[in-house]
This record gives sequence, C-alpha cells and structure tokens, in this order.
Amino acid sequence: FQTAVGIYYYFFAKLTELFDTVFFVLRKKDRQVTFLHVYHHSVTLLSSWGALKYEPSYSTIFLGTINSFVHIVMYAYYGLSAFPDLSKCLWWKKYITSMQLIQFLLIVLQVMVNYKVSSCRPSYGLLLTIVLNTTLFMFLFGDFYIKSYQNNSKKDSLNKITKTCATEISEKSNSKYSITTATNNNYKNKND
Repeated sequence: FQTAVGIYYYFFAKLTELFDTVFFVLRKKDRQVTFLHVYHHSVTLLSSWGALKYEPSYSTIFLGTINSFVHIVMYAYYGLSAFPDLSKCLWWKKYITSMQLIQFLLIVLQVMVNYKVSSCRPSYGLLLTIVLNTTLFMFLFGDFYIKSYQNNSKKDSLNKITKTCATEISEKSNSKYSITTATNNNYKNKND
C-alpha cells in the first residue's frame, strides 16, 4: 500500500511537470518545446500511470527516488535562473544534464540487477518498458548534451559567466562604496 501511495505522488509530480510545456508555450519559448522535452514528459507520465495501475512494486522505488532528486536540483536551477541578477552567474546547467545521464545509467543497471537477483522482481513488461525508455532517454539527452555543451563556442561560456559575475559584483561593491563615501563626505561637509 505504501508503495502505491509513493507511486501516486510520483505520478502527480510527473503531471505537474507537464506544466513546463505550457509555460514554454505561454512565454513563446518554442525553441524549448523539443521532441526530447515532449517525449520525456509524456512517457514518464504514462509510465508512472501504468506502474501505478498495473504494477505498483518495490522495483520502481529506486527509479522514483533518484529521478526526484535530479528534478529537485534541476528545478532549483530554474528557480534561481528566474532572477535576472542570479541567472548570469549560474554555471552548472550542463552538470544537471550529466546528472540526468548518470541517473539513466543507474536506473537501467538497478532494474536489470533487480530482475536477475531480487525475490521481488519487476515483471518482464515493466523491465522492458524501463530499459527501452531509459535507453532512449540516454540517447536523446546524450545528443542534447553534445549539441549544447560540446560546441567550441560553449566551452568558454563558464569563463565568460565567471568574468561577468566577477565584474558585476565588483562594480556593485565599488558603487556601494562610492555612495557610502560620498554620503559620509557630504555629512562631514555639512557638520564642518
């Protein structure tokens, strides 16, 4: 029963993640509504619904836990990037994609080992669904990673972000110092 409740919450989380697509469309960010995005969110929603309805087993707990952790990190990044001052300083987006790729590899390994050695094995249908979809996710996310982060112009982006942030922080602290100094000088002049 507790496993079914956990899968229900996971299914609900996947349902809310479909709002990403709605927000992208409303913000006219059509570039972000890709096959990868739509397929990933649709399949995870349908798969979690299928697991909830037909096979709420312990074999999906690892998948849901590791996926939820990666999504917490990912949505923390998106939340921070909503602030214009912070968005310029966020350098770790590509590492989220790396986490997703590692997650997919771990999920495939775990479900295959679970199928071979566990006394509470997933059905062959669940095993096949997880392995095929996760393998396709690895291919799609790997392709995204290569196109987004292995490009020569993008390799320098971390250096640019670091320099931009350092410059902005320096300028802000200098301007605050200048304002404080000017205010103190004005105060001294008035009292003299």
